Amino acid sequence: MLNIKNIAGSLACFIALTTGNANANSFDYDTLNAQYVKHTASIQQYKNICQKLKETNLIYFILINNLGIDDKLHRSLKKPIEKVLAESKKRMRNAKTKKYDEMVYYSSLALYTIMNTKELIGGITIPDDFNIVDFGRGIDKSQSVLNV
Repeated sequence: MLNIKNIAGSLACFIALTTGNANANSFDYDTLNAQYVKHTASIQQYKNICQKLKETNLIYFILINNLGIDDKLHRSLKKPIEKVLAESKKRMRNAKTKKYDEMVYYSSLALYTIMNTKELIGGITIPDDFNIVDFGRGIDKSQSVLNV
């Protein structure tokens, strides 16, 4: 189980960055989303954007899982995540970037799911070896079985 005390420093930095302090754009979901959707970067830059999106999804996932989500945050994240989900699903067909697009798609799916089901299921216990991409794959597989 992830211990909040172990990640408190990272979360404090994340919160400080996303509330308007210097370098906030490096963790701003809208900025990352725009960079991803309008991808014109080199493959290395693209990998970096995808990795940042996955890391940002994980941070939001942990925060929402442990602290809940208010309406303002839900509204601000919903449309960008939906765009990223749609775009990454399309891009997963490209063999050159498939593994990076899968990383973005599945981590975004996990975040989107926890955002929309948090009140229904409550917080889940997150193990130390938690992998948001594998969690998203499980969600995708269960949705396809259920035809959701």
